[in-house]
Amino acid sequence: MDDALRERARAFEDRIRVLRRKAGQALPEDFEFGTPEFAAAEAGMLRDIIIGLGGDPDAAELDLRSL
Repeated sequence: MDDALRERARAFEDRIRVLRRKAGQALPEDFEFGTPEFAAAEAGMLRDIIIGLGGDPDAAELDLRSL
């Protein structure tokens, strides 16, 4: 991955994190790794990332090539 793409990916993740915080939603690092709370926050964040990329998190299969 080139540096420009890495920077854009980091900026995208940072925006997702800020939006989740402003919405009062937890981030994975708020909890101890491996706990149910960590897993729920991680799933929520991944869902938001998929939506942010224009995908449907409720699709039966996620085709990353289409994002």
